[in-house]
Amino acid sequence: MKHETHLGSKLDALLKTLQQSTSEPEAKHLLTDTVAQLRATLEPLETVAPIRTIHHFACTGGTVISRFLAATPNARLLSEVDPLSPLAKGQFNPLDLSLLYRDAHPTVRAQDQIAIFLAGLQVIYARVQAQGERLILRDHSHSHFCTGRVIPERPTLKQIIAPHYPVLSVVTVRHPLDSYLSMLHNKFAHFTPHALEDYAARYMAFLDNYADEQIVKYEDFITDHTTTMAIFCSLLDLPNSSDLQNIAPGISLTGDSGRSGIALKLRERRDVPKDIHGMCERSTTYQDLCHRLDYTP
Repeated sequence: MKHETHLGSKLDALLKTLQQSTSEPEAKHLLTDTVAQLRATLEPLETVAPIRTIHHFACTGGTVISRFLAATPNARLLSEVDPLSPLAKGQFNPLDLSLLYRDAHPTVRAQDQIAIFLAGLQVIYARVQAQGERLILRDHSHSHFCTGRVIPERPTLKQIIAPHYPVLSVVTVRHPLDSYLSMLHNKFAHFTPHALEDYAARYMAFLDNYADEQIVKYEDFITDHTTTMAIFCSLLDLPNSSDLQNIAPGISLTGDSGRSGIALKLRERRDVPKDIHGMCERSTTYQDLCHRLDYTP
């Protein structure tokens, strides 16, 4: 399913071909009227609803933000999506054909994993459309940018989806030092080496891949979630609601690695070990990252 396909242009081409095959004026007039009626009937179907995507690093407040997005009217949010994730190898998951196939064939091609993913997404998208819902995919960017010794050369989640569906995306961030400390605390450093300089370089690569997307800060969301949710809803073409704060706590999502509770308040920074203090002072990439995101290093 490619959203670039236009029914109107196809009808015009069909009309031109049929008119060239007849010289009878009445037949040409009938063809013109028939195509006009088809156009009026089919053109409303050309409106293809977008898939919304949200992208962030681990430990940046993505779960609480995603809960609020999932709480918007008629939203259907799938949490932590990445069809090319290298994680979860060998884990019991009888529902995931892609994972089972990868475990059975360690040399499985990325394009095969993508094809399996897109086949499933097509079914989900059609069902969501039929039910009048809005599909949101929460990217598991950590799988792409924070695993292994080097960032793999592979498409992002948006690059996988965009050739087949219209996509509306947003990137969320948190102060890099806070997310780095939380990542270490939660033992999510799935990449090596995992010094602050390396983390900052991976963060930069992530931002480069989503350079065209609007960035929204976790701190702004916590400080004023009403205004920030209005921004999210505008960027993602989602209906807003005054009940989001009441609905969101009841939504269960994967990836809830943060400190307990859903209270919307800024928390004190975790203790910064002496060696990490030194990293902050020495890492030029970390300092550049903070400046890029308008944070104080």
